Amino acid sequence: MRDHLPGKLVTCIVPASGMDRVLIKGVKERYGVLTADSYPCRGFGGPLGGDDPLGAGALRPRQVCVVMIVVSVEQADAVFDFLGEMITRETFEGDILVTQGSASHVTRFELPAGIPDERMD
Repeated sequence: MRDHLPGKLVTCIVPASGMDRVLIKGVKERYGVLTADSYPCRGFGGPLGGDDPLGAGALRPRQVCVVMIVVSVEQADAVFDFLGEMITRETFEGDILVTQGSASHVTRFELPAGIPDERMD
């Protein structure tokens, strides 16, 4: 086995409303993906121009979560589509961005036998 396997990185930027945990839990349950992380941060985003009361091009800072999910090349399209379906189905408010691209390298990681799953409370 090679140390660095080909892989894909699926990245989602979602409102800081708990959606990050819903997405990670759904991907874990459906695809067994263990390599995922999310972190809260502050970001700018939204439509530019139009009828913006602050003026064309005004961006407002907001709290978001960045979700990063590492998957095999073979799983990438299915996981990407599944995330799109989950986001469409859930009733979360706010702007969302989902991207998929090649990861520079992926190191295989498996939990030893007998280690319990982490709780996502």
